[in-house]
Amino acid sequence: LLLVVGCGPSGSASQLLHGKLIMSTGCGNYMLQVTQGTLPSDKINSTWKDPLTGIVYTNVFTVLNRCVLNDTAFHFDAEFSFRVVDTAPDSSQCNIECIWYRPSPPAGNFITDVQKLK
Repeated sequence: LLLVVGCGPSGSASQLLHGKLIMSTGCGNYMLQVTQGTLPSDKINSTWKDPLTGIVYTNVFTVLNRCVLNDTAFHFDAEFSFRVVDTAPDSSQCNIECIWYRPSPPAGNFITDVQKLK
């Protein structure tokens, strides 16, 4: 009989993924395209058509913890690694209030361990 028990932070994290920022609009609206790694189908849109531009994107989701990418290092087309987590990381220093809306993919995730690749 083999029993393996593990402990870790609350909210399970995915494997390390690579992605590209393909939408960065006002009020902290960010859309990521996963370029390396996989997510369960309920956490990603395999295809999504932007109703404003008509462009079809693949393997995308909306970032729910908007302040995690609120940095000039994360510009349109920036590539970075990250993990998807089930619960919101601490964002006590983040206050974005906005009434402006920009359509984005319905799948949304919290991300953590963000590191710029290039």
